[in-house]
Amino acid sequence: TETTSCSGQANSLSDGSFRMGWQAQVPSALMGSIVTSLFMTPLDVVRVRKQVILPDHCNHTYLFNGLMDCTRVSVDCYHCSVENEIQRAGVLRSMHLISGKDGVSSLWSGLPPTLMMSLPATMLYYVGYDTIRAALLNKGISNNNASWISGGFARGVACVTVSPLERIRTQLQANASKGTALDVLRANFQTGALWQGLSATVLRDVPFSAIYWFGYETNKEILGSYWWRWRSAYYSSPLTTKLANQQPPVFVSFLSGLGAGWLATVCTHPFDVIKTQMQTAEDRGVLRPTLRGTYTAIQQKAGWLGFSSGLRERMLKVGPACAIMITCYEGGKRFFGHYRA
Repeated sequence: TETTSCSGQANSLSDGSFRMGWQAQVPSALMGSIVTSLFMTPLDVVRVRKQVILPDHCNHTYLFNGLMDCTRVSVDCYHCSVENEIQRAGVLRSMHLISGKDGVSSLWSGLPPTLMMSLPATMLYYVGYDTIRAALLNKGISNNNASWISGGFARGVACVTVSPLERIRTQLQANASKGTALDVLRANFQTGALWQGLSATVLRDVPFSAIYWFGYETNKEILGSYWWRWRSAYYSSPLTTKLANQQPPVFVSFLSGLGAGWLATVCTHPFDVIKTQMQTAEDRGVLRPTLRGTYTAIQQKAGWLGFSSGLRERMLKVGPACAIMITCYEGGKRFFGHYRA
């Protein structure tokens, strides 16, 4: 049965999140997704650039009209030297190199498909999570089990739906010279590769979501309990008693999401590296990459440390992104819920 505490049954149906309905959930999820995308896309661009495997030899030559493929392999060109330095540099230095090479706007490469992903992904993921979790709780399943089951299932559905846009975004972030999102979409449609990398994406996102929601609900219950105990000790009043039966403050959601996001990131990062490699394989001349083949290529090229490539950048992005997203979502549900009332 579901555990109750002085956190005000933050994990039960009494928090009102399910009674609000999609009219409050959808705008809250969209608001959080847009804010998160705008702030975190530069870190995502750096992560992708660090995860892309560069060729052993330079196959470009630098001309006045840009970069062109060269039939003769000679000295390293400007393009490859910068890309090599990006993979060795820190986060801020990498941002400086990318903006200097491709322009400041390249730090937001892939933002249009990212924003296009927001509507279907957030509607399916967050609303789906709340709906499935409510159904499981009503059937008597414990809060911990309901959290990871509903989180993993909702994310799996969202992954399959938005995978083509995820691929387009990754390719734009890996190579800013590919053109617009429409150009990349057309090229992928012609080669039938829109769902390339889906297997690695599912292997990354479904466990990530299960770990994240389990950690979030657990952290939220623990931190909320400590918060209301502190409030009750210093502010004993009828109002405090009434508040104890409601959700904890939004900063509890922020801290809970931050910790859960970091934990899930570390656990699932190897699959993120594999996913990036599969979705950018055409840049290395691999037309039909497989999960096993990509895994072997990474291991042979960079060893086991290759699977930690971009981990620092991903943690800097995903942890705060999870915190911002869940804070906007929880806060938005309360705001739109009160507005509707």
